[in-house]
Parts: sequence; structure tokens; C-alpha cells
Amino acid sequence: MKRMMKLMLALVATFCIATGLLAQSTGDFRSNNAAMTWTTAAQWQTWNGSSWVAAGTYPGQSASGAAVLIQDGHTVTLDVSPANTLGSLTVGSGASGVLIIGNSATNRTLTVTGNVAVAVGGTLRSGANSATGHVLNIGGSLTNNGTVNLFFSTDVCTAVFTGASPVVSGSGATFTFRNLTRSTSGTSITVSNSIRVEGTLDLAVNSGTMIVGTNANLTMGQNAVFAATGGTLGSNGRYVQLDGLTGANSNLIKVSAGTTASWQITYPIGTSNGGYTPLVLGTVTNNPTAAATLSIKAIYNNSNQGQLRRQFRAVVAGNSGTTTFSNLQFSYSSGTDVSTGDAIANYSTIWSLSSTGGSWATAAGTAPGVLNFTITGPTATMANGTYYYTIGSSTAYPNTWYSYQTGVWSNWQNWTLDPSGSSLVNGLNLPPQPGDAIVILNGITITNDVSGQVTTTATINGGGILDMSTTTGNTLGTVTGTGTLRINGINLPTGTYTTFVSTLGGTIEYYNTSGTLPTGQTTYNKLKLSNSTGSAITFTLLSNLTVNSTFDITATSTGTVTWQINDATATQRTITLNGDLTVSSNGRIRVGTG
Repeated sequence: MKRMMKLMLALVATFCIATGLLAQSTGDFRSNNAAMTWTTAAQWQTWNGSSWVAAGTYPGQSASGAAVLIQDGHTVTLDVSPANTLGSLTVGSGASGVLIIGNSATNRTLTVTGNVAVAVGGTLRSGANSATGHVLNIGGSLTNNGTVNLFFSTDVCTAVFTGASPVVSGSGATFTFRNLTRSTSGTSITVSNSIRVEGTLDLAVNSGTMIVGTNANLTMGQNAVFAATGGTLGSNGRYVQLDGLTGANSNLIKVSAGTTASWQITYPIGTSNGGYTPLVLGTVTNNPTAAATLSIKAIYNNSNQGQLRRQFRAVVAGNSGTTTFSNLQFSYSSGTDVSTGDAIANYSTIWSLSSTGGSWATAAGTAPGVLNFTITGPTATMANGTYYYTIGSSTAYPNTWYSYQTGVWSNWQNWTLDPSGSSLVNGLNLPPQPGDAIVILNGITITNDVSGQVTTTATINGGGILDMSTTTGNTLGTVTGTGTLRINGINLPTGTYTTFVSTLGGTIEYYNTSGTLPTGQTTYNKLKLSNSTGSAITFTLLSNLTVNSTFDITATSTGTVTWQINDATATQRTITLNGDLTVSSNGRIRVGTG
């Protein structure tokens, strides 16, 4: 056994050594000093084909294509523009390692034809010497699992992506550029980790779209601007492509400099469906708070007749100013953004929604316009909150929401615009808003977890359950259907129950919390009083009562459930039961003492 273990260990060691050999190519470089400048050749090592040896030159001095590694514990300062290109560049080996671009006011250029990677704990940053034109050319992709800060101090450094279809990715928390340029036409650049640009984002080539992934955001700093050298924003694919989904990410975020001008810009956004559809914030009044953020996103919905498929979401955060807007212009595609069966001419109404407490409302402006609609406003302040804007027919909103799966009311993933309930269609990423209509489908239970819900209508289909739980202050509008409305306690929501309590209606169940049954509701189709706790529960009736169908008094645990007719007053009550009365083993019926 010992011989076998020794043999296995030897094989493993041999494999590791072989793997190590394969990781380098002859002529590659690695740093070999804790603090060094790039041009100090004696502080570099090179791979000679079998081992690391002292280098006679520095990377890029006499040959192109070398892979360069800044090792853990080493800080290397770029003090030259190497005459030759690097094949790849890696900063850190998983714990530390730093590369600083620039050692003086002299501009430096470093060109890497392949990938650049910053390992966990590693740092790639610009210098602090007031240089005005450092350049880092990247021919491949950039992966940051540590820190990339090319806005570290006073040096101006531009990262230029020169290769085909580069990807900016990684798990690094700091991913900041001063200037970022896309310089190779024909392919996009994909951002899959959130990045921040503090200077200029230059979409300098045709078909050079910046694609912001589903888990990423593009943040433009307080003084950041967009450019399209040699062309115009939006032309030939020069725009920021967002994912078009309803998730919290894939936003274009603009940071306020404390001035209206910092938000009063063109947001060059679009989606893969419909292409470039910018938002132009024409007039902003009253300065937003410095460092407040405005997040913009275009959402591309499934076709829903009467509604433009494109909505715009704006999220304001950190703003304590009384900022307002007017002349807000939204662009759309006449080819892809029109719902099936519609014509763009039908979308003559502008709709807006504040998800922090409002409902869909019409807004003043021009619609449908020619490839854009304009809100003349101001229709609302740019206070902290989430806002949606779109166009549609005059009856496009409010929405009718159908239960998609069992869960709580506040979770948008439990609601769909699909009447069949078989697919999740929720382009707003929202649960029903005040004034919307809801339908609870067969086999699904929606439990309300937020007090104060307001709907125009609530339909509870047979086999469906709407559980209002212990919430209060709810208004359900006109209630219909043959399903079950449950209330933990006795706080029956405000509503019109005429159809729901008729002989063709549904069930109202009061459960688990004692109290006096609503005196304003004296007629039920099916009534149920239940207790699933270990405590004694009593429901007291202080009115007449008519039950058109069944009446169940049911306890499913060790606690009792009691229906008490009247209290201590000498008032006669009339009870009319037109169906069966069922009382479980722990159920009770008693009268008051009056």
C-alpha cells in the first residue's frame, strides 16, 4: 500500500510539473522584485523553455508576443512605452500584485494583443503624476477579479479595445475607467461585470455596440460624456445595448454632478430588438443632489395589444432636490415595437406610472409622434423612486393581472399578463399596481403581504384562493368568481360583493383570529369559519345573516372555533341558512347573554 501511495504521489507531482511547464512559453516574463520599474531588466525573469532565469531585457523591449505576469507581492510601475507588443498581461497570482501605468507626467502606451487579466487581490491602476494621455491598448478581453482603477488619481488613461468581440468581465468590485474607447469596427464589446466611466465613453467605430449584460450596469460618472468619433451616436450600431428585460440590472446609470446639465443629456440606449431607441431628457429644472443617480433602461415586452412593446424605466436614487423635467423624448422602432394586431397610429395616449405609490395615469405630450413620443410635463418630480413611461391606446392601462404561481402578492413573479396563466409575461417587473385588475386562477393561492392594496376588480376563479391574511385597509373593487377569499381575522376588504355572495358566487373564509364579523356584510354564498391554531377562536355575529349555500365551522388543530350569535345585548338576530351547516369536532355554536 505504501509503495502504491508513493507511486501515486510521484505521478501527481510529475503531472503538476508537466502542467507548470505547459503554462509558459519561451520568452515569457514575470516580475521578480517587490517594488520595481518596468525598464529594470534585472528585476524581470524570463522562461527559457525549462526554468525561470534572469532576463536580459524588459517585456516589449526587443520582441513581441510575450506573456507577462506581475506576481503576488510585487508592484511594477510602467515607466516606458515598450516598442513591441505583449501577447497577454496578468496582474497578480490570486493574492496581490500591482501594475501602475505611468511614473511621471510623460504619457505611456502599453499594447497587449491578447487578453488582460487582473487576479483576485491584484490591482491595475493609473498613476498620480498629472500625465494627460496614457493609453492601454487591449486586443483581447479584460477580466477583472481584483481591482481596475484607471481613474485612480490625476493621470488621464484611456483603455482602447482594439480586438474583435472583446468581453469585459470578472467579479472585481472596483472596475473604473477614465476614458474607454471601442476602436475596431464590425463587432460589439460585451460588458458582463458592472463598470464605471468617469471621462469619455467613445463608441468610435461602426457596429461597435456596447452590450451591457443582464448582471451588469454601465455607470457614467459626474462629468462623464458619450462620444462617437468619426460618426454620430446611434448611427451604424454606435449605442449602448441593454438586455431589454425587466430585471434590476443592465441599466445605463448617470451620476449627478449637482447640476441639471449632468442629467439633461441624450441617453444612447437600445435593445437587440428594435436597435437604437434613445431617451432625451430635454429640460431639467432644479439641481439634483450631487452624486444622486438616474438609472435608465428600455424594456422590450411581449406583444400586448393596445400597448407599445417598449417601455422606459427611470430609477432615481439619492436625490433630495425638487427636480422636475419637461420635454422628455422617448424613441421607439415602428417595425418591432408595435404589438401584434396594432398600428402605431393607435398609440395616441402617453402613459406613466410611479411604482412608489401611484397608478397608471395619462401624461401630457405628443404621441405617437414619428419614431418618438414626447412628454411635455412636468408630470412628476424626479424624486427618489421608479418610474415607467410608454404609449398605447386610450384604454391600454390599467393592466389586468393573472396569477401565475402560488406566492405572495408583492412578488412580481407571481403575476402575469397572460390570461391563461401558462407563461410569465410581466414586462414591468411589478406586482399589480393601484387601480389594476386581478384574476386568481384555478389551483393558485395568492397571499397578500402588504396592507392598503387597491384594485378596480378582483376575480377569484373556482379553485383559486385570494388570502388577504392579516393585512388591513384593502380595497378590492368589484369582487366576482367562484373561488375563495380568505381573511385572517375579520377585516373584510372594502368592495362590491353582490355577485360573489350570490347563489353563483364563491366562498368567504374568516380564520385564526377572533373578532366581530363585519356588520356590513350580512349575505354570503358560502361561509367558512376556521381555526388551524392551538388557541380558542371566537367569531361573533352582531347582525342578521343569510348564507345561500354551505356554512362550515371547522377546526383543523387542537384549538376550538366558536360561532357566537349576538353578544350581551337584547337584540334579536335572524339567521337564514339555505344550505348545509357543518360543524367539526372542535367547532362550537353558542348564543350571547343578551
